[in-house]
Amino acid sequence: MQTYNRTKTVIALVMAVFMLASCTGCADLAQLISPTPTPSPTPTATPEPLIRKEGMPITFGQMSGNSYVNEYFDVAVDLDDLWFTEDTKHLDVINGFAGEVPYSEREQAYSDLLNNGNMVREFYAHSHTGLKAISIDIYDYSQVPDQYPDIFMHYISGTLKITQGLKDQGYSILNGVNSSTTIAGETQYCFYFSYEKNGTVWNCAYVLMNRDKYVMSILFSSMVTNHVDEMIGFFHKPVQKAV
Repeated sequence: MQTYNRTKTVIALVMAVFMLASCTGCADLAQLISPTPTPSPTPTATPEPLIRKEGMPITFGQMSGNSYVNEYFDVAVDLDDLWFTEDTKHLDVINGFAGEVPYSEREQAYSDLLNNGNMVREFYAHSHTGLKAISIDIYDYSQVPDQYPDIFMHYISGTLKITQGLKDQGYSILNGVNSSTTIAGETQYCFYFSYEKNGTVWNCAYVLMNRDKYVMSILFSSMVTNHVDEMIGFFHKPVQKAV
C-alpha cells in the first residue's frame, strides 16, 4: 500500500506540473489534483461508462472492468487481473466533482469541464504491486494559454515544465529524451524520462496524441525496473463491432 501511494503521489505531481502548462485556472488545477470533496447528500447512480450523444464535441472513453476504449482517439487498452483501475465514482472525484455524477448528467458535465479549459482524467490504473501505473487525461488544446503555433511546440513546452517542476520538488533528473513511440499503431510524440529521490528511481514516458483541437495525454510510470515500453505495448486499436 505504501508503494502504491508513493507511485500515485508522484504521478499526481507530474500531471499537476503538466496541467499547469496545459490548463487554465490554478484553483481548478488544485481541485483536480488534490481534491478535498464534500460528500454529496444526493443519491448517486451506479457507475456507468460515458456514452456518446449527438452534438457533443468529443467521444469520451468507455471503461469496463480493466478495459478502456476511446473511439475518438482510436485507442484501447486491456489490462489483466494484476491491475487495478479507478472506477467512475473515483474518477468523478479526481475531476473535481463533489461525488459521483448521475449517469444522465455525465456527458454534459464532462463536456462543460473540457469547454471551461480543464483537463479531464479519463482513466487511471496501477499494478497490484504499485510499481507500475498508467494515467490518461484529455483537454481542449484551444483553451491552452501558451497557444504555440503547433502541437509539437506545445509538447516541448510541456516536457520542459515537467522537468523543471520535478527539480523544484527536489527530484534528481537522471535523463530526459524527446523521441517518438508507436502506440496503438500510430507514431506519437514521446518524452522518456527518469528521476530519483531518496534512492527510489521512477522511469516514465509522457505520450501526446492530437485529434482536431483535443489532446490525449498518457503518462506511463514504473518504479525500480523500467516497464514503460511494455505498458505502451498494451495499447491497440479498438475492435470494430460487426454491423
